[in-house]
Amino acid sequence: MISVIITEKRCTKCGEIKSVDSFTKTKATKDKLHSNCKLCRGVAKKLSRALNLPKQLAKEAEYRERRREFLRTYHKDWCRANPEANKSHKQQWLERNKEYKKLHYKTKGREIYLEKTYGITEKDYQDMLLNQGGLCAICGTSPENRNRSLHVDHCHDSDQIRGLLCPDCNMAIGLLKEDKHILRNAIHYLEEFESGNEKS
Repeated sequence: MISVIITEKRCTKCGEIKSVDSFTKTKATKDKLHSNCKLCRGVAKKLSRALNLPKQLAKEAEYRERRREFLRTYHKDWCRANPEANKSHKQQWLERNKEYKKLHYKTKGREIYLEKTYGITEKDYQDMLLNQGGLCAICGTSPENRNRSLHVDHCHDSDQIRGLLCPDCNMAIGLLKEDKHILRNAIHYLEEFESGNEKS
């Protein structure tokens, strides 16, 4: 029996005659090649993926939530076992996502700082900012004017959070040792100076 060697095939999708290298192998057909070429199959897959993206994302999210602990443990074990590969993957990903890196580390770093230093979440901070009308609790200036966020002010004796202050006000009460007596003296000092100028 003479075996015929096929070197070309017509794609049933685009109709073009292409070399057999342009078709993926399968056991489902007589010639052991898919009826559609690789290019057409790729386009069809992308289209199908786009149409089913919302459903697929929801399915993946549900899977990650259901197996959260397992995936977390697996990832940690893999990172420990493959430190160099893990480092390389991180660097490649961050290189491809530079803008996300800036935003992520800025946001994540802030969340960690608030939690570690003051024991509050980003939501707690935003709630405080909303209650203050988005302004410094002392001078009433907006952080947008200086392109800097308000500082969390707390009592160093009790660690109780008092409010949010602009950098200047936060530094001022710190330099005056957070002493009400010194602050009153400072006010009295300024008032005396003003009254002296009015008399003269």
